Amino acid sequence: MNGSCTMFAYDCRGHGYTKTSDDNNLSLDILSQDLVKVLKAAYGDDVITSRDIFLIGHSMGGCVVADAASKGLIPSMTCIAVIDVVEGSALEAISGMLGFLRTRPTEFRSIENAIQWSVKSSTIRNVESSRITLPSILIESKQNDTTKYVWRTDLATSQPYWEGKYN
Repeated sequence: MNGSCTMFAYDCRGHGYTKTSDDNNLSLDILSQDLVKVLKAAYGDDVITSRDIFLIGHSMGGCVVADAASKGLIPSMTCIAVIDVVEGSALEAISGMLGFLRTRPTEFRSIENAIQWSVKSSTIRNVESSRITLPSILIESKQNDTTKYVWRTDLATSQPYWEGKYN
């Protein structure tokens, strides 16, 4: 290494503005392939063999970098770090997640309405954190001259892939 590094974060399918032919396919295999494709698109086809690559993944991203490492998809990967991926806790939380999704509103009249809900429901415990977090995970949706805010990521559609990430 020549003393420099590049930090790179990408918009994973189902998480932001990226559009794919199947945005709801959040299988670990597909997400790992996406990681390789994004690295190649950003840095060239030889990136996965020509430079030292350190990958850091949070939550589901941790599962993705661990999967890519275990499959040898990025031969020049020299280090991975996973943050907030605890297999046992994650598997235990799956049934709780289903209950949470059933009670979570699917839309809000305003961002402020979403912030109030998040604090009242203890999803986010304080208003300041909620004001920082919620605008990035909600998107504006207009229908019949009515504006509402919906979740950027439809977690319910990812449910078929949950257990495969943690076993």
